[in-house]
Amino acid sequence: MAEWRDPQRQSPSTSGVRRQPNRRRGITAGLTALAFITAAAAPTSATASVSAAHQSVTAATCDPRSGTRAVYSADESAKVNGRMCVEVRQRADGSQYVHAYFGADIWYKWGVGWYADCTRSNPCVVLGTFQLHREHETTRLSTFSSHTAKILHGNNVNATADFDAYPGHYKVTVAVEKRMGYWGSQSGDANVRANTLAIEVDVP
Repeated sequence: MAEWRDPQRQSPSTSGVRRQPNRRRGITAGLTALAFITAAAAPTSATASVSAAHQSVTAATCDPRSGTRAVYSADESAKVNGRMCVEVRQRADGSQYVHAYFGADIWYKWGVGWYADCTRSNPCVVLGTFQLHREHETTRLSTFSSHTAKILHGNNVNATADFDAYPGHYKVTVAVEKRMGYWGSQSGDANVRANTLAIEVDVP
């Protein structure tokens, strides 16, 4: 029987234990699995009256399958389990805005198991961009980075963006990249890129 070794004590130089790429689940399939595209959400009647001291949500939508989706690195030695949500919110003064949320946890592969990535000894860098699209209008951007904002807590990522919005149909997308981590110092193939997360929503 082979000797068991603690993966947290292994050096990244032990590249011989890394899982070989499975071409059937390449990076293209992983990215496609994270495409969160929903039908336009309709406003609810609960927002007919807005308190001066509170905001309200007029439309909300997340991944319609109500779960996270995994995106793998090119060599499948790392993955990001991510989810995106969008809400249309109304302020006390009646103005509206689109609130976008991205949440994820990050893992690395060692042997046959997955372990939480992004430790003090193996830090991660997370970069991302939210985009708000509307036909015949300039796309608006909101970027986030673990270099400048506290979006990374252990192996958990949480990022948000707010965009002022007028009535109409919008598409919100987010592109995310995870660099470094346990295997990241060896090869760019261990980086994780998710570029196809999208949700469509109506602002009433």
